[in-house]
Amino acid sequence: MDKAGKYRDHYDVIVVGAGAAGIGASLASARNGARTLLVERYGFIGGTTTASLVNAIDGIRITGIQGIAKEIRDGLLRTGIMNEKPLLDKTLPYAFFEDQGGVNTAEYKIAVTRMLQDAGVDFLFHSWVSGVYVNYQGISSISVLNKSGTQELRARNYVDATGDADLAYFSGAPCEMGDEKGQLQSPTLCFDVGGIDEDQLISYATEHPDDFGVHPRFGRLKRNPNNSAGWTGGISIIEKRSKSIEFAFPEFGIGLCRLAERGNAHLNITRINHVNGTDVYDLSYAELEGLRQIKDSFRFLKEHMPGFQSAYLARIAAQVGIRETRRIRARYMLSIDDVRAGRRFDDSVLSWTWGHADIHSPDDNRWDIEVIEGPYSIPFRSLLPQGINNLIVAGRCIGTDRLVNGTTRSQPICMSTGQVAGIAASISSLSGDDLSRVDVGILQSVLTDRNVKW
Repeated sequence: MDKAGKYRDHYDVIVVGAGAAGIGASLASARNGARTLLVERYGFIGGTTTASLVNAIDGIRITGIQGIAKEIRDGLLRTGIMNEKPLLDKTLPYAFFEDQGGVNTAEYKIAVTRMLQDAGVDFLFHSWVSGVYVNYQGISSISVLNKSGTQELRARNYVDATGDADLAYFSGAPCEMGDEKGQLQSPTLCFDVGGIDEDQLISYATEHPDDFGVHPRFGRLKRNPNNSAGWTGGISIIEKRSKSIEFAFPEFGIGLCRLAERGNAHLNITRINHVNGTDVYDLSYAELEGLRQIKDSFRFLKEHMPGFQSAYLARIAAQVGIRETRRIRARYMLSIDDVRAGRRFDDSVLSWTWGHADIHSPDDNRWDIEVIEGPYSIPFRSLLPQGINNLIVAGRCIGTDRLVNGTTRSQPICMSTGQVAGIAASISSLSGDDLSRVDVGILQSVLTDRNVKW
């Protein structure tokens, strides 16, 4: 790609947002022959994985996810970028929660960016969508704001991979947020730690099995501290020590994922309540409160948690991680009853097993989980917003109810709905048909060719 971009005036597909969903969409669109532009507000790809430092990737093996998500996971493992332990015990639901891998985010950026370049994707970094222009046919163009000023971009089709449904919302498509009271799940500011004595941490977990891999309401999640990259625990230490020093630890236990480099780990332990991730004032508060919680919580871990005495802060996320904001009102809203029943659809475009609908309360440190065996599926209509014919949505803002969103927001599923959206947008662009008129049989055939289970 030269500085001007290969197709500066007009693209077949423009993807907005370079997180998991945007990666899947851009790769799929370009590989299917469409001229594809990826627009991203940061100067790098990865979204939640890199900017929000949620570098603990939910399991792909046990859920049966295929396609681009598995391709990327396999590549990360092959090159030593991802720390994923063997599934020695396939007993469920333990294997579901133990099937997690910690990723080196610097290496991840390089590896996945190279994949996008090899596919022929164009990039426009450091650019925010500042306007969406709509006519009777749908979106006619979008404007982006960046250091060069404002540019107007045009495409036959657009993929909203912003996570917040920004493109859909700005185009006038109906959206919804939160529960019946409008409350949203609490966000987290994640961080990485180095210098952990893993042997000491593993010894403590082995000697205190009731203090490892447990959830106060769901029960035991994990059983083998040495063979699990992802950890949950330290509850008794946190309860005892917090009371003695009158310190309010943000979570009920530590959420930790061991990275590929020994002694390094991702920590997801802050909780910032009553924050709307689409409100800039709330976001500003969340960043400041997240830093305060990291400072205090990390000091607590160094003083009281085995293995943390010589640990140090390695990096803090570039932005707070958002679990929930807008969801589109799609042409079909996937419900938790659909998922519980394992309902199949004529226009199914993605299926997998073992989802977990987890909801993080905005009022306290409550974390509710419902594990659903499946298999279950997503219909194509759940990616299509109402009223806009050349826009398709991927990632956590697709059309589902709130409980289903608790599992479809996971990174492998976001990448997979992105792949579906990218293929559909490319088919529509190359055929000239509206997205809503894409032949689902052709789409499903292409998905089969790309190893996507539907």
